[in-house]
This record gives sequence, structure tokens and C-alpha cells, in this order.
Amino acid sequence: MEDQGGTLRIGDGEREAAVEALVAHREAGRLDPVEFEERQVTASRARTWAEIGPLFADLPDPRPVGMPASVVPAIPAGHGAVVVPPPGEVAPQGVLGGLVPERYRNTIMALMPFVALGLFFATEQWIFFLLIPVVAILLYGSEGHHDHRGHRRDRRR
Repeated sequence: MEDQGGTLRIGDGEREAAVEALVAHREAGRLDPVEFEERQVTASRARTWAEIGPLFADLPDPRPVGMPASVVPAIPAGHGAVVVPPPGEVAPQGVLGGLVPERYRNTIMALMPFVALGLFFATEQWIFFLLIPVVAILLYGSEGHHDHRGHRRDRRR
């Protein structure tokens, strides 16, 4: 019979164990405050082990007590942190979004108008101003940049 550990529903105790394990990772410096909050919200809303597993895919032990080993997806070689969106949401990322960390994406976008302006003066070609929206789409996807923390706060109210 197949291991169906991921589809089993979990209760408050399992959700609390997941949050406690995430707290340990935050205290060890493996999660920054934003990552911790995102994962903590996802863990506290989870209904099955399959929703908890991806939260620990890029983390070593500790893991929540009782979590089946089969629910933690393996990380492909050469990849870093796994971005875990809240259940029911798809993380907005463009072609380059998964390759460039969030903090660098924001810096790149802030510098793009200056790069376009410099290229315009160097070449006298206005077409370089189109780099601004093109780079934004490549970094953030067609949906653009959203402040997910603000949306999550609004949903909690």
C-alpha cells in the first residue's frame, strides 16, 4: 500500500510542532523574519502534512514531531531556499524571479531608470526606456510586485 502520510489531516498539535521547529530554525539564523512569518502563517493554516512538508524542504533537522519523511520534497542540486507561498496562492515570479533573491530584485528595479537614462544619453536611442518594464516582467512576472505581507494582514482582519 502507498504511503499516504501527506494526505492525512493534521490537528493543532501538529501545527504547533511545525511552528516550534520553524522557531528553532529562525533562532539558528536559517530563516530571516520575513521568511519565518510566511512559513509560520502557512504552518498554522495547514490542514495536511503535504502542506507542512515544503516548509522544511530546504531546512535540516529539527522537523515537526510525527511528520512523515515522505512529505518533505527533495531539493534539486544547486538550488537554494524554497519559496513557499500560502496555501491557494502562487508565488509571483518571472523568468528571472527564481534566480534573483527578492532583496536584489528590488535594487535592480530601483536602478533600472538610471541605467535606461545612461544608455539613452550614450546612444541617443529612446528604446532603452523600454528596459524598465521588460526587466520588471522578467523579475516579477506579469502580475508585477505585490506586498504579500500587507495582503495577508488584511485577510486576517
